[in-house]
Amino acid sequence: FRSEQNKKGRFVFFNDGNGKSSRQKEVGETGGIYDVATTDFAEVVATAKQCMKAGKGGGEMMENDVEAILRGIELCPDCEEVILIADNWENMRDFELIDFIRKPVRVILCGARDIINTEYLYLAKATNGSLHTMHEDLKNMSALKEREEIQIGATRYRILGGQFVPVFD
Repeated sequence: FRSEQNKKGRFVFFNDGNGKSSRQKEVGETGGIYDVATTDFAEVVATAKQCMKAGKGGGEMMENDVEAILRGIELCPDCEEVILIADNWENMRDFELIDFIRKPVRVILCGARDIINTEYLYLAKATNGSLHTMHEDLKNMSALKEREEIQIGATRYRILGGQFVPVFD
């Protein structure tokens, strides 16, 4: 997050609940969110390390991406967009909260090879954002219409009922 009025970057890290057990985690209230507003890279790294340490190693397959995005927007309301660095192999615990995001999300998707996690495709489309992998930059996602297809790597995706569905011939 960064705004023109405030030249500091706003960095938000999340660890999916500071080591809480799955049954203790509630959508939108999972916690484990750490932030810093700075121009000092060492402060950014220290905050990331603090977040990782408090997360106690993670290990779950669900993450609180949207909760962290919404917290970042709350902390930086004049920021024009969000950059999310996400793990392609993890789903969003709080996917149902995407409609509350009112800024474009630029998703940098790590670990994306043959198949893209369709939750991140939807996030980019729903927020008028974009999706970026090592090999592709998908922009103007919100322009995609129902039943339209896009090719990402070796896989085609079709929008059905507002969701992205892999198409295998």
